[in-house]
Amino acid sequence: MYGVMGFCRLLSQILTDKQSYFISRISRNVNEIYVIQWYLIPITYILICFFAKNSVFGDFLLIIVSVLEMAASVLLSFLFMRKF
Repeated sequence: MYGVMGFCRLLSQILTDKQSYFISRISRNVNEIYVIQWYLIPITYILICFFAKNSVFGDFLLIIVSVLEMAASVLLSFLFMRKF
């Protein structure tokens, strides 16, 4: 536990103000990101099944899809929180 706290302290000293602000906004939007991902995951699955019929994705492609889905959910959470 103390190693994690020390790592977080070191990270807070290294990051710039803009990077710290971005991370704190993501931390505030964790619940929204979670809910948005519950909508995005089935939609992504349906689209993959529709366009890539009976195709099996490799590890690299799954990582790309996961990163894109995470980025989309973070952006959508920012837009959602800006509206409300």
